[in-house]
Amino acid sequence: MAKYGPKPKPIGERFWPKVKKTKGCWLWEGTKNNMGYGMFMRVSPKKELAHRVSWALAYGSIPPGKNILHKCDNPACVRPDHLFIGTKKDNTQDMVKKGRNKYVAHPGEKNGNAKLTKRKVLEIRGAYETGKISQTALAELYGVSQALIGFVITRRAWKHVK
Repeated sequence: MAKYGPKPKPIGERFWPKVKKTKGCWLWEGTKNNMGYGMFMRVSPKKELAHRVSWALAYGSIPPGKNILHKCDNPACVRPDHLFIGTKKDNTQDMVKKGRNKYVAHPGEKNGNAKLTKRKVLEIRGAYETGKISQTALAELYGVSQALIGFVITRRAWKHVK
């Protein structure tokens, strides 16, 4: 029987040294993804979210289809008693309840991606109502797509502007 190298260390022996334990959160100090969540490399080249590994080490396997959520809202935290099990719906409801739904689109000029202003929206609607200018011409004039002009006119966009 061929030998393929030393037997890997148990997961806990590789996991916990990458955790900085404080009085509050236990912070993952290893690799993190672009959202700030810790990433842990299992024996195979598969990466897992560190807080999920922490939960499994503390409480056992995670039921299929379940997520591990943070009570503390700190993506780098892996402290087991700061984590709880739930569904995607539970996670969304927790996010909204705690006011973390920053990805909900803000209307009009409050949206950082807005290409128009309230004044321009009113100008576009007024100009189009005259029947003297097309949506395509308005799009060129305001530097936006014809589709956006159509949404503004039909109030599918900027519906809060009267």
